[in-house]
Amino acid sequence: MEEVSVVEKRLSDYRAIIGGPAFAEILALASRLKGKRVAHVNATPYGGGVAELLHSLVPLQRDVGLDAHWFVLSGSNAFFTATKTMHNALQGSNVVLSADMQATYRHFNELNASSFEDEYDYVVIHDPQPAPLVSLCKRRGAWIWRCHLDLTSPNPSVLRILAPH
Repeated sequence: MEEVSVVEKRLSDYRAIIGGPAFAEILALASRLKGKRVAHVNATPYGGGVAELLHSLVPLQRDVGLDAHWFVLSGSNAFFTATKTMHNALQGSNVVLSADMQATYRHFNELNASSFEDEYDYVVIHDPQPAPLVSLCKRRGAWIWRCHLDLTSPNPSVLRILAPH
């Protein structure tokens, strides 16, 4: 697992867009979290909506006083093929995640879990790719699964793979 470097951003740059009352509310809410350690974990630092979101969210969380970090999974082409198949299945595709794909998915999550050692107040797991980390890591603090997929008609066999986590 590798930490992603992000550029600095300032919430104050958005004040004119969000308005004074919303800006003040964000600062008031964030003050209660000042100094809390937050880790975001997803599959890739580029090429998707989650990465795009985290490139802004992490620096803005830092700007309001959180100790925010962003990590991406390490994996092989086979791992990312398995997770893409899983992604499609969770959005309703009628595909099968083979035993080899399941083993690869588990193996690389085990490797990533072994390198995730810091303690955080909050760990946000984005989407199914890093979901097994919830079961594999020493869980201190609150762990949150943030699913960015449409799960209105998931493939039940793939949903069962995720359920234990």
